[in-house]
Amino acid sequence: MQRLFRLFGKFDVEGPLVIYEFKRMPPLKWWGLSRFFDLLGGFEFVFALPGLSIPFVHWLWRIPTLLASAVVICREVEDQTWNPLRATTLEVRQIVMAKYGAIFRYMEPHLLMIVAIRAIPAIIFGVSWIASTVTVLPQEGFEYWLSTSAAFLAMAVYFLFSPVLDVAFDGALGMMISTFAERRSTALIMTMLARLSGWLLPLALTAPLQYGLLNGMLGVNQINVIALKAVAVVSTFGPAYAFLWGVPAWISVMVVLVFLISRYALARVMVEVAVRRAGEIEV
Repeated sequence: MQRLFRLFGKFDVEGPLVIYEFKRMPPLKWWGLSRFFDLLGGFEFVFALPGLSIPFVHWLWRIPTLLASAVVICREVEDQTWNPLRATTLEVRQIVMAKYGAIFRYMEPHLLMIVAIRAIPAIIFGVSWIASTVTVLPQEGFEYWLSTSAAFLAMAVYFLFSPVLDVAFDGALGMMISTFAERRSTALIMTMLARLSGWLLPLALTAPLQYGLLNGMLGVNQINVIALKAVAVVSTFGPAYAFLWGVPAWISVMVVLVFLISRYALARVMVEVAVRRAGEIEV
């Protein structure tokens, strides 16, 4: 798991700087509730299957990441400890990356639990699909088998890797916002509003299409229907479920790849913004 963390920056999760920052993280007094949220995140597929869908419930486990990351910088500003910290031999990037690494360490128990739960249905489904190859190939043909296999593989990879990506993205978002706020309360509010906007804005954009309000402008055709379905599913449940909701196989694979690369790149960009902004803070 810690090898995956290193994809998002140069920090040592076992290093003294990260451990020091980790010990300063707010304790999870609502640990039992957070474990319940972890179960919701682990059984995400139950809430995303057509006919059983309950939007956004499985994302509750990400709240601790947002709460922890939103205060990592502004806490130093509010407590008047930022200047003494900058007066040490540590560079700004080292300070920021240590705080980022502490967020991963903070969420590691949750990630392990979620990935372990998700691995069970992924393995069962994978074995079932491999076993069905004997019947699928002769009946449906090689092209169908290949496209469906690629879609299932993309779904499985994102399904298992997305919890780490979620922590990286949400942690980078909260840390970046933390560099622009002077008080913890302000940073927390801004971070939660920013994340809610990221979840709800795509749905708001697809609503006019869904109810036919833009049909005269865009026209009703198969491309628009597929695009609408893909955006709605991705924004509500994540790209891993595009194929299950009727998006064509190769398009669902592209959706997963684009979403994976764009979220990874955006997380790295937000970390860089946090580093640059932290270097400009004067208390």
